[in-house]
Amino acid sequence: MNAHELQAPVGSRPLRQVIPQLDRLLEQPAAFLEAHPVRIGPLRSHRLAVYLGLYFLLAAVYVLAGERQPLMLFFLFAVAPLLLLALLWPRRAALFLVKKGIAFENDGQTICCPWSLFSAPGQVFVRQAGTVQEMILPVDAASVARVFSSKDGRVLAQGQEVRTDWFEFLSSGELRIDADFEAEPRELGELLLRLGQTLGSVAATGDEPVPEVTSPADALDGRLSDSGGRQQGDKTAWFDAAGWLHVKLVRLAFPPHCCGCGRSTNEYERMTLAQGFRWFDFFASWFHLDQEQEASVSVPLCCLCQRRYHRRRFVRIGVKAMLGIVPLALLYLVAQRQLDVVAGCFWMALSLVAALAIRATPGFPFESRYDADQRTAVFNFWLDGYATRLVAHLKSAERPS
Repeated sequence: MNAHELQAPVGSRPLRQVIPQLDRLLEQPAAFLEAHPVRIGPLRSHRLAVYLGLYFLLAAVYVLAGERQPLMLFFLFAVAPLLLLALLWPRRAALFLVKKGIAFENDGQTICCPWSLFSAPGQVFVRQAGTVQEMILPVDAASVARVFSSKDGRVLAQGQEVRTDWFEFLSSGELRIDADFEAEPRELGELLLRLGQTLGSVAATGDEPVPEVTSPADALDGRLSDSGGRQQGDKTAWFDAAGWLHVKLVRLAFPPHCCGCGRSTNEYERMTLAQGFRWFDFFASWFHLDQEQEASVSVPLCCLCQRRYHRRRFVRIGVKAMLGIVPLALLYLVAQRQLDVVAGCFWMALSLVAALAIRATPGFPFESRYDADQRTAVFNFWLDGYATRLVAHLKSAERPS
């Protein structure tokens, strides 16, 4: 695969290390959580120690160079370290899993969610937002009203009114949570969705009677009920005027058919969707830069199609690497007067044409891009009828059983 994965935050651990009895939890979640509630602690941040160490090292070098002014020394060793501590001090986040639902704790505030909130079909999407990572999760629109936040025993907000800098409903069907927990974000999000599918349907099937919630105070007593009836969430997929298919990333689930030839397959290929063409996209992907403008997805691709498109991608990597170097080489030659400006512009234009030609031959059997504003994957499939098949598969997944 030539597409890179978004790396887990430094200090996070695999979910199996955080929850040693993970297999038992997945086999019998209701019985396990009733007997053994699970706590997932905060992310072990090493960033503060690294930054402070580098700062004091540079400050010591500055002092040894001859700086002895008292005011400057006070600023270097007293004021500036306090500012670093204020900016980089990690939040003490925690996550509690119980039989009735989930409780998020962060900065002294608690947000309680029923398991039915995470019973919606879809997948977790992890993105980089500045120095932190965020989990974008699909949620059941009918259960959003049963979410509430509290602090010191007092209810602060309920439903979509619940909003903090680390927990926010992006729409009636999408939830953003900062990945400030010790478990790896993608594995943690997948666990929440899997438990939501299992435990969130208990009340709906009538296996366990649950009293109605008439006020947030009732919910604080642990009586989380179903709101009775599904609401219509935001659109999952739609076609634009040019015929491109837009799909919400948290709802994206491909049918078990190869998107290159249409045959049934259980083989998947990981790829990265980017917002658009960049001259230095090769170097950006090599050094993991600008990951906030990218999304990683898995697409069904049979073995034959994988071999066919792997060769194309190897050629694309080589050409993109050369095109990334060409502008720098041309600028250097022009600056050294080894190439006149007219010739430099000509070769620059030729490089641009070659870059556009490479962009027109994707390494997959479709054209794609990532829309960061709407958090959607945008596809133009070459195989006739595959986009319609994908939409039908998404609708069948959303249909309540």
